[in-house]
Parts: sequence; C-alpha cells; structure tokens
Amino acid sequence: QGEFYSEFGTFDVKITLPGNYKIMATGDLINGEAEYAWLDSLANEGDKLHNLDKKAFKKRIKELKKNNDKESEEMKTLHFHQEKVHDFAWFADPNWIVRKGELKFEESGRSVTLWSMYLPKNAELWENSIEYLNDATYWYSKFYLEYPYNHVTAVDGDMSAGGGMEYPNITVISSGGSKDMLEYVIMH
Repeated sequence: QGEFYSEFGTFDVKITLPGNYKIMATGDLINGEAEYAWLDSLANEGDKLHNLDKKAFKKRIKELKKNNDKESEEMKTLHFHQEKVHDFAWFADPNWIVRKGELKFEESGRSVTLWSMYLPKNAELWENSIEYLNDATYWYSKFYLEYPYNHVTAVDGDMSAGGGMEYPNITVISSGGSKDMLEYVIMH
C-alpha cells in the first residue's frame, strides 16, 4: 500500500475538444489568450451568481442545469506546457461554473492564479472554493516552499474517487459532503 512513483519531466500536450467545453490541466496554456478571456468572462458570471439572493440563485442554477447539454460543433485545440512535474492530468466539462482568484506571495511578489470549476448542482457547496484554494496555497507556501507553478485549480469531477485525486496544478474532487469536507479535500 502506498503512493505511486513517477519521475519528474516536461509535458507538452495539445488537446482538441468541442469549443463549448471549459478545460483545465497541468501546466500553462500556451495558446490561451482567447481561452483565458472567455474563462475570465465566465468567472465574472460565476461571481455574480453567488451574489444573487437565494430565490434568484436557485432559479439561475435550474437554468444552468438544463442549458449546456449540447456539444459545440466548433472544435478548439489548446496547448499546455509544464516543466518539472511528475504527471499530467486534464479535465473538461461544458457545464462548469467558473470562478477565479489570485494569490500574491509577499516575499517574492509573484502571483498564482486560482481556478475553481464546478457543476451547477454543487454551486452552494463550492461557493467558497476560491477561498479554500487561497488558504491552502498560502499556508503550505508559508510553512514549506513557495508554490512554484502559475496556477492552482480544483475541479468538480462528479465521480467516485474516494474524495479526490491530486495532480500537478490541479485536483479533481467528487461531489457530495459538506463545505468543511470540500475545504479539507482541496487542502489535501
């Protein structure tokens, strides 16, 4: 019983998928200017969603649950690159709600982008996920080493993997549980 062993290396990966899918992966998005602009606009929508009153929030969640089932005929190819990691993972879903944050390290002045992507049915549970990513990255960086990569991402995988699974830059988390448990799994 134990964890896997992998050597560290460089991953240079191109992924082609339908245009309406939101995708996050290990590494930096090389050809991502348009993709990041789209994700930023979706993050603004995600923030607005959580500022609605309870009735409007529930109505909007119902709309989101049934609106995104169609696959786009337009395809896109995104290019991810990351050095000095032991694995590569990617996740995509057309239905995710997108949230974005930023953590700036005091000593180095460097910033890390925080991404959270989750299904509409889990929106209440994931409401504070950017805060959880921020706190976990901040405290681990403060007590160990500064987080060396450009983004930290948590995605709602709606699967049963015993809570979640972590990969370089990204973790996939199964739905269910409580806000406290979500914070714990993100921190893990």
